[in-house]
Amino acid sequence: LGEACHFVDLFYWLLGAEPVRVSAYSLPPNSNEPVGTNNLCATFQFADGSIGTLNYSTIGSETSQGERVECFAQGFGVTTENFKFLAVNEDAPAVEKKLLPRKGYDAQMKSFIEAIRKGVTPEVTVVDGVRATVGCLKMLESARTGEACEIDLAGVLE
Repeated sequence: LGEACHFVDLFYWLLGAEPVRVSAYSLPPNSNEPVGTNNLCATFQFADGSIGTLNYSTIGSETSQGERVECFAQGFGVTTENFKFLAVNEDAPAVEKKLLPRKGYDAQMKSFIEAIRKGVTPEVTVVDGVRATVGCLKMLESARTGEACEIDLAGVLE
């Protein structure tokens, strides 16, 4: 939950559309250690018709890449691993680039302070936190029940 919420945020940021439903499945729970719920696959549906799939695993090899993000649109694909490597594939030749990853903490804090100084809405709001939290809670509920769960932020924010 603590890490997966960042990917719900990333989905929203990439799509600019609200998540409306999630279906998830986890490995079976184990009484000796929490393997099951820490390892799941979830598919989110968004208001614009897009889908996002989150595969979250804690049991892979130490040599496995930690985070892999793939995005696809008509004639276009982007892949990043650990936010250090970026490959852009289009109908034209592929472009690959090494990146110096930044977590964004400094930029976010500067943006927040600037919003306070100017008296405007910050780039990241409480709604963003609610979206990520509710999305993950519904993801876990879906994994537990085996049923798709609706995500209704309006009902939560009222």
